Amino acid sequence: MRSMALRKLLVALVVALASTATESPAQRPDQSAVPAGLVGTKWRLVEFDGAAPEPDLPSVTLAFGPARAEGSGGCNWFSAWLEFTGGQRVAVPYLTATRRDCIHPRIMDLEARYLAALETLESYRLDGDRLVLASATSPNLAFRRE
Repeated sequence: MRSMALRKLLVALVVALASTATESPAQRPDQSAVPAGLVGTKWRLVEFDGAAPEPDLPSVTLAFGPARAEGSGGCNWFSAWLEFTGGQRVAVPYLTATRRDCIHPRIMDLEARYLAALETLESYRLDGDRLVLASATSPNLAFRRE
């Protein structure tokens, strides 16, 4: 019982720290700012490796701030530092996520594959209200603007 309470406290602390990080791109000379067209936008995953996510699973989301992205993998919250290196090139040098166990294994499977795909990002493409994130080694991720 005590272990569960401690675990919940640690998860809450990690989420609070991730959501209050104030480091700006100017403080990280190796990191470029998120392009203005993405800052403040929120997205919902609509296609993963050519298929729509299962409709009975929780939404997978992505939101952009000035220097990082954050969202939900369907169960856990994540935060990712981004490097935009010109054109439509992007990399994720650092990604962190909470570590809750979800009830259904399909949720955990989707989330694990989603976070792994984010870590290998190489490029992005904005196409109207659609955002496509791509990598040569992972499935493409397509989102719709919320």
